[in-house]
Amino acid sequence: MSSYHSRTRRETRIIKKLVKLGADSPVCRYCGATDCRCLLALVETGDETAVCCRNCRAKRKIVSAKVLERKQKRFAEAGYPRPACVACNESDLRALEGDHLSGGANSLLIEPLCLNHHAIKSDEAEDHFPELRLRDPNRSALLKQAAFEIGLALVLLLMASLREEADSMGIFFGIVAVSLFGWAAWNVKADRYFADTLGIEYDRNIYAEVPS
Repeated sequence: MSSYHSRTRRETRIIKKLVKLGADSPVCRYCGATDCRCLLALVETGDETAVCCRNCRAKRKIVSAKVLERKQKRFAEAGYPRPACVACNESDLRALEGDHLSGGANSLLIEPLCLNHHAIKSDEAEDHFPELRLRDPNRSALLKQAAFEIGLALVLLLMASLREEADSMGIFFGIVAVSLFGWAAWNVKADRYFADTLGIEYDRNIYAEVPS
């Protein structure tokens, strides 16, 4: 997908979201979040509509200790005994989700993301080979690797966006993210080449043992 088409698709999504929120510059009434991709319109008493981010809405809900305990256990089983959003370090279990790093269609590997950053990452993923988010039992190893690289790049961009503009770590995250996007694009192109040259099941015709 060209940068022009990606930009156009993104702008269309943003416009649709702003229309739903009923404001040009929506702000979460509780924490001041302004990224419309993580904002929701909450209908309150009367005709008034309030704007709230996903994190704040989750934190305002009453959740039983048993539900939180089960959620904590699932994160621990995934390798996160003390889960916190990998982007912003939010640790309130009510506002955390397990995000499939490569997309659920490609891998069960997850990392904790808060609801806000999960929504932003999912939106950003629409601009980078969105077809890789669709389930395909015959997806090649190269395309699965590309999906992983895109997912990791999106997380690094989230982390970079929370740093100061001239922060060296933020710049580093950004550079690595751009490199991963390039690597993913190369893998997609290589997959097409091998499929055209050797057949669509080229990666299933490797006779040497592949390390697991």
